[in-house]
Formats: sequence, structure tokens, C-alpha cells
Amino acid sequence: MSNINFDIRLESAFRYHSTLARALENSWLELFFQLEADPKVGVPEVMTLVHPRWHSELGISQLADPRGANSFNANFKNAKCRSEKIWGYICPYTDLNIHVDHSFPFARGGATTSENAMYLCSEHNLSKSTDIHLIPWEDLINQNWIGLQLKSIMKMAQRHTTENLYFPESAIKRI
Repeated sequence: MSNINFDIRLESAFRYHSTLARALENSWLELFFQLEADPKVGVPEVMTLVHPRWHSELGISQLADPRGANSFNANFKNAKCRSEKIWGYICPYTDLNIHVDHSFPFARGGATTSENAMYLCSEHNLSKSTDIHLIPWEDLINQNWIGLQLKSIMKMAQRHTTENLYFPESAIKRI
């Protein structure tokens, strides 16, 4: 079995949920300015900015969704279940269909990109659901899709303010 640091995963999920809970009373712009000014911001906090709950406020339509389509069109016939990445053990199922799904859930803002693809057997994929405590947060650092999605949403949000929306490039590179 792999040695997964569940403390990191639980802390990241807590930071994500804590930030999202505080944001429920604010607008996307208010949350953005809070996070933009915080030098300790990381992936969990930034992922709250790309959450689809903001789409209607920012006027983001399904056609302009920065996440892309909600499902993958990849050829994955030779893929193996990557349960070890999430649960720390090699998949014991040998004859189940492989699903390709989002590592960071689409329902929470995860993009449909190869970087965010997770190959799991049908049993493990259905077990995963959208529980962000199981996400390999440690793998989300330096994934290009997160910075690109943040920049795309910032561009759409710019229409709603006269202030210049700027997220330091150094912070985007950190995430």
C-alpha cells in the first residue's frame, strides 16, 4: 500500500470548505480581493474562485464555461485503475470497465483536461463521488489548468468592476 498523507488532504479540504463557507455571504469580487491580498493563498482557496456557484453572478453561460465539456472523450481502453492514487492500494478488480473522470470534480470547478483526468474502474469511480477529502491535493500544485481557468474567470469577472483584477503571477505559479 502507498503511503498517502491524509493530513494534507484533510487540511486542504478544510481550507477549501472554510473559504467557500466564508464566501457564501460575499460576491465573487469580494472573495477575489480577499484572496488576492493573502500571501498564504494556495490551491484550496483558489479552487473556490473557480467553483461553478459563481457562474450566474459572473454571467458565465454553459457555452462559455471555462471548465470545458462535462465529460471526457478520451480513448482509455488500455488504462488501469488508479485507486492507489486516492486510497493507497492497488485495485483488486480485474474485469471492470475503466471510467475516465475528473480528479478535481467538475461539479466543484474541475476542468475537463488531461491534467485533471483520473482513470478508475467503475467501482472505484462510483465510490469516489465528489468528496474533496479524497482528492490528491498534492498533485494539484503546478497544474496548468487551474491557472488558466482562474485567468479565464477573472477576464469574465472584469466586466463587473472598474478595478483591475490582478492575481500575482508568482501566486498563480505557486498553485
